[in-house]
Amino acid sequence: MREQPDSRALLIVNLRSATKLKVIHFIMLVLFLESVRISL
Repeated sequence: MREQPDSRALLIVNLRSATKLKVIHFIMLVLFLESVRISL
């Protein structure tokens, strides 16, 4: 019965990937706003 540690590891990996996606989306948004500001 090693399912619970695996599920915990999966949960941690999912949280890490979710935070990575949030950071990537935030960086993309900042870069987009900077490009719009430069074009204006």
